[in-house]
Amino acid sequence: MWVAGKGEWWFEVEDHDRIDLLPEKKRYEPGEKAIFQVRMPFREATALITVEREGVVEAWVKKVSGKEPIIEVPIKGQYAPNVYISALVVRGRVSE
Repeated sequence: MWVAGKGEWWFEVEDHDRIDLLPEKKRYEPGEKAIFQVRMPFREATALITVEREGVVEAWVKKVSGKEPIIEVPIKGQYAPNVYISALVVRGRVSE
C-alpha cells in the first residue's frame, strides 16, 4: 500500500539507482486491473513493461512521470495460473 501526496512521487537517487514495482495488492483475479507504483529515481522516463511466464507473453512501452508513476496491467484469463510483471525503466541523457 502507498499514499500519494500532491507533489511529485519520484524518489531519491542512490548509488544503485534501483527500480521497484509495488503492487496495490498481493493477488489479482482475471478481469481485474493490476496497479503498480514504479519507484524510480527519474522525474520522467520510458518503461518497457512485460508480462512473462516461460518467456514474454506481452510487452508494451509507456511513459511514466514523477507526478504519477503508475503502471496498470489488465489481468487476462490466459495468464492463469500466474505471470510475472516487470518494467525496464530508462531515460535519455539530461543536461545540467
